[in-house]
Amino acid sequence: DVTLESAGSYRVVVSNPAGQATSGAADLRISQPPAITGPVMVTVDEGKPLLLQPQIRGLQPFTYSWRRNGNVTGTGAALEIPNATPADAGYYTLNVSNPDGSAAYAVQVVVAEAPRILTQPASTTVGIGQTAMLWVQATGYSPLTYSWTRNGELIPDAEGPTLIIPSVTASHAGNYVVHISNRVSSISSDAATL
Repeated sequence: DVTLESAGSYRVVVSNPAGQATSGAADLRISQPPAITGPVMVTVDEGKPLLLQPQIRGLQPFTYSWRRNGNVTGTGAALEIPNATPADAGYYTLNVSNPDGSAAYAVQVVVAEAPRILTQPASTTVGIGQTAMLWVQATGYSPLTYSWTRNGELIPDAEGPTLIIPSVTASHAGNYVVHISNRVSSISSDAATL
């Protein structure tokens, strides 16, 4: 079997009882176009470094070209973004070439965004015996987890973006805060007074 180690100069020596003769050198060059392997999707937390570094095999020298949305973003074997933001999400391609050919690699980058509150819970007034509802609108990398507190105390089973209190009593009065978290970080809402 021919391997990369088989490359080199070869000569043949022919001999018989009358003598021997040595041929001129014949050079064997092994061609090996690049081959690229790596993940097809990478998730990075917002604010963390992103390193795209697929494995590249073949004979060097290589030339590299990283692209995102058709624009060149790098010319090395790896692409590093020191502080990933949502704007860095998308599809990246790497083209690698050598004298024997070329190969392409594509990877989808997902930036896991920290939770953000789009609509804060609003203070409300309801009568005794009525139903109170507090809600928050948030965005961020899924899944988002929610927990509600009243006057700093965790409310059992209040684990969604909406808090419904049926048949309000005077003991329900207080300041309500929702805490939202995901794999990136957590955030707390402004207090809403009931």
